[in-house]
Amino acid sequence: MNNFFKSPYFLLPLVTFIWSSNFVISKYIVTIVPPFTLNLGRFVVATMILLPWFMTNSKVKILEDKQLFWRVILMALTGVFFFNSLIYLGLQYTTAINSVLINSFNPLVMVLLSIFLLKQKETWQRLVGLGISLIGVILIAAKGDLNNLLLLNFNPGDLLVILATFAWAIYSIAGKVVMAKITPMETVALATVFGTIMLIPFSVWEFYVTPDISLGWEFWVVILYLGVFPSIVSHFLWLYCIGKAGISTAANFYNLIPVFGTFMAIIFLKEKLFLYQLGGGALVLLGIYFAHRQFFATEKPEKVKLLN
Repeated sequence: MNNFFKSPYFLLPLVTFIWSSNFVISKYIVTIVPPFTLNLGRFVVATMILLPWFMTNSKVKILEDKQLFWRVILMALTGVFFFNSLIYLGLQYTTAINSVLINSFNPLVMVLLSIFLLKQKETWQRLVGLGISLIGVILIAAKGDLNNLLLLNFNPGDLLVILATFAWAIYSIAGKVVMAKITPMETVALATVFGTIMLIPFSVWEFYVTPDISLGWEFWVVILYLGVFPSIVSHFLWLYCIGKAGISTAANFYNLIPVFGTFMAIIFLKEKLFLYQLGGGALVLLGIYFAHRQFFATEKPEKVKLLN
């Protein structure tokens, strides 16, 4: 039984469930707390846990390696500052269901950016898969109405979530380069600390322009949960599972996020699932499967050093 609970096939659904909850919980709390303050609170909690660990266990001298430093800064800017802030801003205007469905396009955004930024060559299957998923995202953003597409009449929240997927893709590509030099946990810790520093002035600005912000008990419960579980526990388990089962297996389970997120939004937020969301989400997942089906079948498990 112990081995079962350590198995990636038990842990990966748990990881995606936790990440899905981020969208649903945040959709509720952004009606009470503004996005930058929510994001800062979450990562202050994560920093309070990760920074002592880093100072105790890591020998990385980040300031002595300028190339490494600026790559970590890019990760902090895109993955901690922009990704979460854009998601929380977007959730003020769009539904949690839309946000998780659009976010499921993320793996193929990484493929697209890898082609342009890393000059990575891709197979025609992946490019076709990218196109299918893109149609799905457009269907969701246009609410299934061709007129909205022709008139570029999109929900600003959906557009912000789309931008967030590009931010996360850049973060992931930069992380791939950074982790050639340092461990994944060191990478997460450094990006979290620098990203938290970036968020401080924007949160202060929010307090200045929104004087009636009320940080009640709900805020403190939410940031404690977001800071510990989606920010640290899920990241650590994700990396552990990559080491056990391989990147492709882990990436395949990533597609459970829109499934869990949609069900949670319907149950807890009483959101309605529309036909265009169902169709668009199906196209996104179909495109991802089509793009990666050969990759899933052939990749061997990788060993990743999680800690020092």
